[in-house]
Amino acid sequence: ENILSALRLWLSVYSIVSVMVNQSCPIHLDASGRPQWFDLLVSVGDHEELDMVLPSIGIQIWYDPGTAVAMSGQLLLH
Repeated sequence: ENILSALRLWLSVYSIVSVMVNQSCPIHLDASGRPQWFDLLVSVGDHEELDMVLPSIGIQIWYDPGTAVAMSGQLLLH
């Protein structure tokens, strides 16, 4: 019941929401949050030929509109 009362007050399971528009950034680790927390990155719009690179684990994926990636931004270079 405590969870239900908290959910009525807070509508998101995430503590922070950030929107980046037309953004490209160098490979990095996030400075905020905690290693055990997951970031949910979602690609929207009408762009083409965009990749998400996770060099720590040797992955490069297409990051087309509609793609969602859940990961720890403090543990994985991205």
